[in-house]
Amino acid sequence: MNTPSTPAGSTGRSGASGASGAFDGAGLSGAGSSATDSSAPDPFATGPSGRSGQGDAPLPPARTFSGATWKEVAHLLLNFPVDLFGFLYVVVLLSLGAGLSVTVIGLPLLAGGLAGCRGLGRLERRRVRGLLGVRIDEPRPLRAGRLGFFGWLWSSIKDPVAWRHALYFVIRLPWGILTFVLMLVLVIVGWPVLPWVARGLANADRAMARALLSPSDELERRIAE
Repeated sequence: MNTPSTPAGSTGRSGASGASGAFDGAGLSGAGSSATDSSAPDPFATGPSGRSGQGDAPLPPARTFSGATWKEVAHLLLNFPVDLFGFLYVVVLLSLGAGLSVTVIGLPLLAGGLAGCRGLGRLERRRVRGLLGVRIDEPRPLRAGRLGFFGWLWSSIKDPVAWRHALYFVIRLPWGILTFVLMLVLVIVGWPVLPWVARGLANADRAMARALLSPSDELERRIAE
C-alpha cells in the first residue's frame, strides 16, 4: 500500500513555524516576568504624612556616610536645644496659665500658651521634613466659632492639637539629651558605628513625630463636639 508523502518544503515551513511560536511565547513570558519584577515596591519608600506609600524620599543604606546620614546626625544634635526650649516654654506658660486661672489673666494666658504650642509643632514638622525626609500634614486650623473672644478662649483651651504638641515637647527633653550626648560621642570617637546608630535613633524620632505631630481628624472632631 502506498503511503502519501509530505513535501519537504511543507515540513520545513511547519517546523520553522513551531519554533517561531515557541520563541515568541518564551519572549512574552520573560517580558511579563520583567514587568512584574520592575513593579516591585521599594522597601525604603514611605508615604505622605509619614505613612506607608509614595511620598517621602527613599533612604540610602545606613552603612554609608551619605547626605541623608549627615542630616540625621544634624537633627539628633539639634534635639537638645530645640527640646529644651520647647520643654521650658510648655512648662512655664502652661503652669502660669493654670495657676492663675482663678484670676482675669489666667485663662487667656493658658489659651495663648496653647496657641504657641501649635506654632512650635508647625516648626517641628518643618524640621522633621527638612532633616529626616518625613512629610507630615498640617492639622486643621483652630475654629473659634462666632463667639468672639470667649469663643477663641474656649476653643483654644480644649484644642487637642495644641495639647498633643505640648505633650510632645514635655516628653522629648530626656530623649533630646540622650541623642545629643550619643551623637557627640560618636562623632568624636565612634565613626565606624555612627551611620547605624544615627539611623536607629532617627527612625525613633520619625515614629514620635508621626504619632504626636500628625493630624487626627476623628479625635479632633470628637473633642470639639
